[in-house]
Amino acid sequence: MTAPAPPHVTSAPAGWHADPARIYPYRWWDGVAWTGWVSNGQVVLVETAAGPVSTDPRWTHTVPETIPTLPLRAGVIAATILGLLVATASWWSAPLWNLPGWLAVTVGYVVIFSVEVGLAWWAHRRWGTGTFRDQFGLRARWADLGWVPLCWFGTMVVLFAASLALLGFGIPTTSNAEDFREASNVDGLLIPILLAGLVGAPICEELFFRGLLLRSFRSSASGIGAVIGQGVLFGAYHFSPYYGLGNVGLIILLSLVGISFGAVATWSRRLSITMGAHFIVNFVSLALPLMVGTGLRMP
Repeated sequence: MTAPAPPHVTSAPAGWHADPARIYPYRWWDGVAWTGWVSNGQVVLVETAAGPVSTDPRWTHTVPETIPTLPLRAGVIAATILGLLVATASWWSAPLWNLPGWLAVTVGYVVIFSVEVGLAWWAHRRWGTGTFRDQFGLRARWADLGWVPLCWFGTMVVLFAASLALLGFGIPTTSNAEDFREASNVDGLLIPILLAGLVGAPICEELFFRGLLLRSFRSSASGIGAVIGQGVLFGAYHFSPYYGLGNVGLIILLSLVGISFGAVATWSRRLSITMGAHFIVNFVSLALPLMVGTGLRMP
């Protein structure tokens, strides 16, 4: 029997995708319709007309486990929209200047994060297969309690080495955390900044860059190329005209963070590890100094 395609599947690229019927981990989509070929990530089998999966050796061979992909145009369109939104932030956020500071900042963050999640949802509905959760690897395992700090520590080692190299070559750099620390001195801004750094960024940015963009780039580039591509865009995403030449070092460092997270997301085929590591990065570099500087103490 062949599992029916969900109504939103129209032009997903041929390949292994999450089984829309959720009977098996993966089902082969030939670009037009779902087939009877299914896989658990290790063995490929074919469904019989009676329903059971055939164990005939003629239908069995080992294949590497893959993650669902999206067409390249999905990532290009999404990256362009988010890039234009961020680049024109000073223009579209002008009406917010008349609002109280905490409300203006909150609305700004909500807009950015909502667009990131909305674009991921749009790409899934337009080209994705299976569930939103399976498409982007939104699942966790108990082992992630160990992998999360390991991912964070490995990323910090890379950043430390890169920072020394930038210093040695005299490349200017700055930290985007400095703006947050200065803004936190304004009454009412501390809570929105902490929520954005510890909740919004780890969830929404990981879903967009390591979820949507990484899966999109993988459909047209090698695994390494996809990891590097989304990482560089992650670094460029943090560009600010207020940083001047400091953007050079900032983009390099944050691109390395994105590449490190992208490699982990590709290896693990899920986002729980990088979401957790992203949280720790922001907590150590942003939240902890803010809370100490404002007299707050962890319970």
